[in-house]
Amino acid sequence: MRLLSRKPAGFTMVEVLVASAVLVLLIVMVAQLVGGANAVILNSNRHTAADDQARIVFDRMAKDFAGMPKRKDVDYIFTTGTAVASGGNDSMYFYSEAPAFFDASPALSNQSTMGLVGYNINSSYQLQRLGKGLTWDGAPSTSGGGMIFLPNTITNSWNSIVTTGSDQDFHVLADGVFRMQFCYLLKSGSFSAIPSISGTSGFNGFQDVSAIVVAIAILDSNSRKLLSGTSAYGNLVTALPETTGTAPPAQAWVTSSTTATFYSSLSGVPIGAARNIRIYQRAFYLNTAP
Repeated sequence: MRLLSRKPAGFTMVEVLVASAVLVLLIVMVAQLVGGANAVILNSNRHTAADDQARIVFDRMAKDFAGMPKRKDVDYIFTTGTAVASGGNDSMYFYSEAPAFFDASPALSNQSTMGLVGYNINSSYQLQRLGKGLTWDGAPSTSGGGMIFLPNTITNSWNSIVTTGSDQDFHVLADGVFRMQFCYLLKSGSFSAIPSISGTSGFNGFQDVSAIVVAIAILDSNSRKLLSGTSAYGNLVTALPETTGTAPPAQAWVTSSTTATFYSSLSGVPIGAARNIRIYQRAFYLNTAP
């Protein structure tokens, strides 16, 4: 009988090529799915980080404003567009029954519950808070002092703090906040840059103010790494315009950031970083007498 030869089993070249193509296609699809998932997670983390910072800032401000005395014989500083870091950012200084530090070590019996509170944007474009403990003696000094009533002002008593925006009792409250602005919601229902319905200067114990509206803009730490120098932060501040106070600040910021020229005008700020700007706003209602 003739023996029949058997060919060894194996794949043809066409089958190998087809299998390789299918494998490559599967790898590409999996890579796209993983990349998309990573992008979603990263974007979500950025949102969460910004939300957390905004929550911390607004919760702290709410407590500080709640403890603020609304008296006609007390001085307040709410300054628009003259922050230490750059023009455009606002700053606030006022007395409040809030957590504060004592520079020296006054006797426990002489430590009052009142402190000098301040908010501004520092030279690193971070939101910082001042909490300076005050004593009962009423004497201002570099190592503390007491709450001063008019005609003595905060500027006269703590001039170096107000003019330089720096003090050992400042601490960074939110390192992602590079922009801050406020306006007043008056009891007449209108928004204003002046805390008075009649338009006159002076706070008058906030008697005409229903709420203080504060807006902040946040850029996450990863996006900040893409910025080239402090001038880029200045361009960001300028791009979010100073409002006249007739409308909430965030309204003007959102309108400006959605224009076609917004991204092209940001020198030193990559589009990828600019797109991660988060804007937040909150109205802090004051309990003042009518």
